[in-house]
Parts: sequence; structure tokens; C-alpha cells
Amino acid sequence: MLKRCGKGTRRNKKTGLCESNKINERSSELKKQETLKNKKQQSITNVKNISVNKKKRCEKGTRRNNKSGLCEPNKINRLTIKNSQMIDEKNISIKGRKQKQILQKFFLKNKSKIKTNYLKHICSSAGDCLSFGKETEKINKLFNYFVDFSYVEFPIKRIGAVSVNGFISMLKYKKYDYECYAILKSSQNLDSDNLYYEYLVGRDFINHYKNYFPCFTETYGIFKFNSANDWDDFKTGNFPLNQEKLKSCLTNISDYPEEEIIKLSCNDEGNMISILCEHINVRYSLKELSHQYLISNTPYLNYLYPNTLYQIVLPLYYLRKVYSHNDLHTNNVLCFPVTTKNGNLGYMNLNYIINGSTYTLRSEYILKIIDYGRSYYKYDNKRNTKNSFMKIFKEKSTVCDYYRKFYDKNVKLNYMGDYVRYRRMLNIKNPVDEENNFINFITDKNTTDFFDDYYKNRECIGEINIYTNKLKTMETKIYP
Repeated sequence: MLKRCGKGTRRNKKTGLCESNKINERSSELKKQETLKNKKQQSITNVKNISVNKKKRCEKGTRRNNKSGLCEPNKINRLTIKNSQMIDEKNISIKGRKQKQILQKFFLKNKSKIKTNYLKHICSSAGDCLSFGKETEKINKLFNYFVDFSYVEFPIKRIGAVSVNGFISMLKYKKYDYECYAILKSSQNLDSDNLYYEYLVGRDFINHYKNYFPCFTETYGIFKFNSANDWDDFKTGNFPLNQEKLKSCLTNISDYPEEEIIKLSCNDEGNMISILCEHINVRYSLKELSHQYLISNTPYLNYLYPNTLYQIVLPLYYLRKVYSHNDLHTNNVLCFPVTTKNGNLGYMNLNYIINGSTYTLRSEYILKIIDYGRSYYKYDNKRNTKNSFMKIFKEKSTVCDYYRKFYDKNVKLNYMGDYVRYRRMLNIKNPVDEENNFINFITDKNTTDFFDDYYKNRECIGEINIYTNKLKTMETKIYP
């Protein structure tokens, strides 16, 4: 048996001997090329299979190029641009709506604080603003129109002494460090002025014309004491010391039926009625101020005194056919000093717009008329003195009989008495046309020169516009 040839040799069939291999270099190279070609073709087919079977999807807004096989961006048309803009606007509106809701929640939560800060900036003193007619509605809303006593601070104080007609208590209101004041006016005796009628004058007439003339004070509400002991405590100055006790002493009857309030005001407990009114930070009564002017030299008497009195005479003139106070002595006119933030005496411009022209009255005092219990008024055919007293007279009682006599003697016959009285104080020569008298006085060169010199070193803290034409138009509509 022949042995196997060694590595790299082969047996020659002819000789039977082991000989070395004779490799054809060309054939080996061809074989190598063929193998490489086969491998290359196999790899290409594998890649094609993979690319066909595992092709990734192009992203949104792109598409695959058939030639290159790559993902390319779409050609954007107008419609897609418009749609994208609409989507952006929608997103913006959603964000804006959310921000608006957040702001609304914030303002609702901090509404009172925001309003208080605004009023502090505009009206550092609530009493000043109420007296000048500035931001009155905002201040009233801030304190819930003063009638629920939720913001009253204690102690309550007495103003003046107990008089024949009654007694007055001062209530201080405070909210977020913003302060305001009101007075509670109570009757002394059954034959004192009927506070329900005074409340009607304030509610139905004065509160409306206060928007035209700053000389009137606002009436907030009407109350009754819940017991004789509560009334006696207020009379003697033994005031409640907390809100709970105060609310238990007084009941707001502003919304009671009219017939029920009339019965309360005309029965044997009629003195239990009280009314809540605007408070004035007073320095002088007109009586005291008049005395100062009268004892001063002639220029002050000729200019300052009539200049101050015109604040009362003009409203009485414009309202002479529909209103008269009937008890307008100089102690029932209070003088509110116009002061700056530093506490110095300034002045206020009262701009009377008459027939399209503005006539400015400069004054260092704002006059305020108080005590409307004996007034004559006619707001319209339903709200007037006659109808109010006729309803009161239906309640048969000795208290109401007293008011019948008062009505016949004072109100019914003397509805122009106040205007005539104050006109005489001014020594007016032509009482027929008060408007022209005022214009002649305010435009006189001597008057303007005097006030230019008198107020040259004073600060003007504001102005009040009084539109007399609107007042006349309104009067002709209400009182044809």
C-alpha cells in the first residue's frame, strides 16, 4: 500500500512518485477574481434585500426621493402655511385664555385690596373725596354702603351734646388701612323731627342732586333700635364695643315696606328710628365763618363772603321751584376746609358751566347743608313732600298729627324761604336772575384781581364741574 503524499505534493499517475504541485498562476488569479466577484454580488443582493424589507418611514413634512432614496422636505403650499398659522394662533389664544383666567382669579381674590390702593392714590382722605363728590360710588361700594357695620372700628364717639331734637354718634369705618366716617342720627323725643321723612328727602331727592351740587350730604340708610335699653345706651354714650353687639342693637329697615316704617315712626316708639348719613370733617359752621369774615377788613367782606355764600345761593336758585330746606340757619351749614396733603389750607375750583361757558369760583371752604327733616321737595309726581306726608297722615296717631300742623305752617306755604333769606344776606339788587348776578360777580376785574392775589401762594387740590344746562334740561322733563 502506497503512502499518502506530503503537503504541497501530489502523486504522478505515470511514474507513481510524489511530485510538487505546478500551480498555474493565471488560473489561480482567475479563481480569486471569481470568488471576490461572487462575494461582492452576494453583499449587494443582501443590502438590497435589507433596504427593501427594512426601509424607514420619512418624518412628517418630508417624502422619499425615488431616485436617491433619501427623505426630502415637501414643497409647502399656501394651504399648509395657512393651516400652520391657524394652529399657532389657536395655541396663542389658548395660552392667552389661560393667562386671562389666572389674572381674573387674582383680581377677584384681591378686588378689595386693589380698589383700596387705587382710592388711597386718588383720594388719600375718604372724607375729602366724599365731600368733593370724587369717587363716591367706589368708596360706598368698598364699605358696602356703610349699612352693614362690617368695617366699623371701635370705640364709637359722640358728636356734640344731646339736644332737643336728638343726638349724633360718629362711626369710624376701616378697610385695609383706608378710613371713612359716617354719623348715626337719633331722635330725642316723639315730637322731634320725623327721621323717616328726613330719610325720604335724602333718599329720593338729595342723593340725586348731590351729583350736581357738592353742598348736599348723602343719606345711607334708616335703622331702628331693637330695644329701649339699646336706645338709652346710645343716648348716654354707653356704646357697644364690638360689631356683634352693634348689629344686635340696630336693625336696618331700609328695605321694609313703606307702611310698616310709617307705623314705626308714628307710634309711641317713634324715637327709636335712626338714620345713617355722610360725615363731614368740620372746622366751622357758617355762623362761625361768617363772624370771621364780618370782623375782617372790607376786601374780605366784599369778596370772600359772597364767594363762599354762592355755593348755597346758586343751588337754592336752581332748585327754588322744587326744593326748600325751611330750617337753613347758619348752624345748619357746615364749612369743610380744603386742605393739602401737608395739612395746609388750599383751595378748590368750582366750575359752573352756564350756557356753554365756564365760570370758576375759587373757594378755600366747601359748604355743606345738613338736617333735611323740614324740607320741601318735589323730585317727580310720586316722590315729593305732598305724597310723603299724605302717607304719614294716614297713620292716625298724636305723633303724626304734629306733622300735619308742621306741614301746613312751614312746608306747604314757604318753599322758597331759604333762597330769599340767603339772597338778602348777599344784598342782591336783582333777585330775578341770580345766574347773571353770579356771572357779573365772578367775572368782575376787581374780583379776579383779588382772588389771583389771595390764592397765589395756595395749592389748588382739584376741581368740581357743575353742569347747570343738564340740570335745567332735567328739570323741564321732570317738572313740565
